[in-house]
Amino acid sequence: MAARPSQGDQRVGVVKAHVLKPADRPSIVEALFGTTEDEIAGLIPLPIDTAVLVKLWEMSSSLPANVAAMVTNVDSFGHRYEPAIDLDAPDANARIREALVVERLHDALVAQTRTDAASEAVPGVDPTSLLPDPADRLDQLANLPVVEPTTEDVAKRAVALRRVARLELARLRSFFEFCCPGSSFVTLRRRLRLDLEITGNAAVEVLRDRSGIPARLVRLPILELRLAPVDAEPTRIEELVRTSDLTWERVAQHRFFRRYAQVASTKQVVAWFREFGDPRVISSGSGKVYDSEASLQRTEPDAKVATEVVHFSIAHPGSAWGLPRWIGNSPAVLGSRELDETNLDYFRSNSVPPLAIMVSGGSFKKNVVSNLETFFDQKVRGRGSTHKVVILEAEPVRTGGVVGPVPKIEFVPLRDAQQQDALFQVYDERNADKICSSFRLPRILTGRDRATNRATAQASLQFAEDQVFAGERNEFDELVNRRLLPELGITFWRFKSNSPTTHDPETLGAVITSLVETGVLSQNEARGLVSGLFNQAFPAWETPEANQPLPIVLANLRSRGDLPPARATRSPRRAGPSVEQNPATELEDPAPPPPANPTNGIRARRLPARRALATSSRSEVE
Repeated sequence: MAARPSQGDQRVGVVKAHVLKPADRPSIVEALFGTTEDEIAGLIPLPIDTAVLVKLWEMSSSLPANVAAMVTNVDSFGHRYEPAIDLDAPDANARIREALVVERLHDALVAQTRTDAASEAVPGVDPTSLLPDPADRLDQLANLPVVEPTTEDVAKRAVALRRVARLELARLRSFFEFCCPGSSFVTLRRRLRLDLEITGNAAVEVLRDRSGIPARLVRLPILELRLAPVDAEPTRIEELVRTSDLTWERVAQHRFFRRYAQVASTKQVVAWFREFGDPRVISSGSGKVYDSEASLQRTEPDAKVATEVVHFSIAHPGSAWGLPRWIGNSPAVLGSRELDETNLDYFRSNSVPPLAIMVSGGSFKKNVVSNLETFFDQKVRGRGSTHKVVILEAEPVRTGGVVGPVPKIEFVPLRDAQQQDALFQVYDERNADKICSSFRLPRILTGRDRATNRATAQASLQFAEDQVFAGERNEFDELVNRRLLPELGITFWRFKSNSPTTHDPETLGAVITSLVETGVLSQNEARGLVSGLFNQAFPAWETPEANQPLPIVLANLRSRGDLPPARATRSPRRAGPSVEQNPATELEDPAPPPPANPTNGIRARRLPARRALATSSRSEVE
């Protein structure tokens, strides 16, 4: 207790001070992410409930735009098929010869290695200790008896490759056109990308036909997918490895697989899956591994062999599960949502009224206040209430029978006290920038850039294509080319995702035209560049002239008399190389002759204004 102040001291003594502080409570992030699902026996628990991530995506005002930008620019432009060797290219025979040399060298090396391993095997000795030194290995490769392919061998292989190319291309088109029941392959990719960007995980089920070849691709609901731990023991498999541009080889290796489960809302496992490429017989009902299908049928008559799953994830070092890119900015997502709801409540409640009625020196009668409320709520709305008038009466204050002065009624506007705009707009803008930076996207792709021009827009789109979208497409293409196409038996073609045209077509068209006319590019080389530019196949022409520079082709045609010589004209006002120095000028049409009547107002050469006027006047006089 403080000391009592003296009579001359005007300060008031404080008896006791209380410090008020809010009760400890978890943050919004902890409330959403602090609780995980109940662990299911034998499965890896989710680090963050995927249903919560989907809910945040639904509530956010800026997150859907970023996710849509990724979906549209990565997986929405289709795909094309590129040959391992372009058989119509000028260097096709050289590449086929190189592939034959690599194949024969590989076969000879494998045979020699097997012979050496059989002859040098010593019981109780590690075979790796018998490997030759690198220098001896190079000598061995240089001295391998490899027969160089002849021109006839190359021609026979080229004919066979053309047949294989036609057959494989037809199979590829048929597979990707009908592999997704009820939708297209582009739709499947878009849905997988949507799952991946929202939850950090996506999965597709691979269904095989009776011959064991993949036939259908089905998207798995990511909210129901669960992962099992990696197997304790590795499984021996034979994986296809490319040995040249045209051949694959089966290589034995050991690999650790995992199983997947589909969990219902009751936290019960309804189906089991195996990883894509796992050759084992796994029950779809119990997830157990069996030696054969017959053993599975004897033990579980109602179960079938589990189908395969390809799991896509945005890798996270702390878990087998992936996490979305924006997980670090989840407070920004939640903050913007709370901000929007706060502003909505403010506008709905209208906490500060626009007008106040002030009465001084008196008071209203008993029912005046209620009548005013009814009047403003019901009778001053619409066009019919334009000229309505409200009449207010107030009574003066009476004190001891004495009537006070006349009361005063004032209408005081409160517009200055009202909030004219939404709250925390700068904070909301900063949150949107944070979320956009999680995807490394420029503002123009999310519709938020209001001050841009063509140059900055082109630079932003090119940056996003090079740094973000192209890498995502290449990762997907690599998976298809290395894992799916070998299972389909495709050796000659490559899967390539299309990209948007971010270059200026007019500028590139002018550059390609100039390079062709000056002989830097041949016509077939230009068609190859145009194919990649417009995501459309422009086959090479089979004529020999299409592979030669255009000026040489024109010179040969004129030397044989197949093309008449063109009359080249040189402008006296423009300095430049002569016709002999620049063969491209031979393509120019001769200049048109001047008009017959010089006074008709149309001249081949522009005259000064005074001179033209004088000439016209003189002609009229004559």
